[in-house]
Amino acid sequence: MTCLSMVKSLLSNQQDIQRQTIKVTLNFLTRDQTKQEMSERLGYNVEQLSTWVIINGRHQSTDGAHITIRGFQGKWAAITVHIYVDEWYRYEDYAAWLNGKKLRQKTTQLRKKGQHGLDSRL
Repeated sequence: MTCLSMVKSLLSNQQDIQRQTIKVTLNFLTRDQTKQEMSERLGYNVEQLSTWVIINGRHQSTDGAHITIRGFQGKWAAITVHIYVDEWYRYEDYAAWLNGKKLRQKTTQLRKKGQHGLDSRL
């Protein structure tokens, strides 16, 4: 079974933002479309990854606000994912990297509410 870990000191000091970060991440990792897309790109079942770690909280960058998570096989990092969110911590898109190479281009077009299969009420 895959587990989700986080370093609390790297999350926001605000508890509601901490909870929302965890909810968005769990929702993203458990949806079937995510598992299927990442498995196809990795070449093996993404559920073989033993641990996902939130490595830092939502922050601003040139790519926009996102949550960064890393998937591990044992002690080795296998994939890094940026989960892009809006100002209300609703899922917008994601981009994944393997060995420094982007596995999926982030779309610039926002998806319509409810189209992405995630609970947008989080």
